Amino acid sequence: MSESIGASHGSLTAAPRWKRSPSLDLVHALNEHCLELLAGVAATDAVQASALALANGELWAKSSPEARKRAARMPFVVLDLHFADEQWWRSAIAKPICVVREPEIFNGLPIELSERLVQETLMFAWQMARSDRIAAQVSFAMRPPVAQMIGALTPRQVRDIASRRRGDIQLRWHEDGHFWGDLLLAAETGDDERVAELQLHAKLLLLGPLAHTCS
Repeated sequence: MSESIGASHGSLTAAPRWKRSPSLDLVHALNEHCLELLAGVAATDAVQASALALANGELWAKSSPEARKRAARMPFVVLDLHFADEQWWRSAIAKPICVVREPEIFNGLPIELSERLVQETLMFAWQMARSDRIAAQVSFAMRPPVAQMIGALTPRQVRDIASRRRGDIQLRWHEDGHFWGDLLLAAETGDDERVAELQLHAKLLLLGPLAHTCS
């Protein structure tokens, strides 16, 4: 597996504050890192019938770094940890730190990799929610109460949730093989117009229902 995003794109946990334009660059970096890891999984026998990626396993496995970079340039994080589900977050936060359980949702990834993605994604979400809540709501498609809850977490709670809820991280629209197949193919062939169309479609699907809540 590749080095973590903190090593390859600059540490996500080092910067104390976020501005919206720099945050977008970091969203792209996290997305690219995620797609790189999924491509690595698809190229091995570590996962069978992954709910995350393997509907287009060959495309994922053969995707080039340049293609993944193009596909990653969405204005939001492509991983989802129930950011629109207030009840899920209340439950995740309420669980005592000493409780350890197996994930209720199998996302098709190796456990260590899944936990790593949860921790990196949640750490980024936590720092953004603390410094620019509106940017966090847009970048993660968060409901405002979820952004408030995440921003109030302690570092220990972030680590605890990442450990206990590692199986709940999902790639957005992971069940839509056509969307990801079209995006990967357009990115690989350098069809920037088609990539832009698909990314706009994804943005409208994701942010449309949340637009009235981001005030």
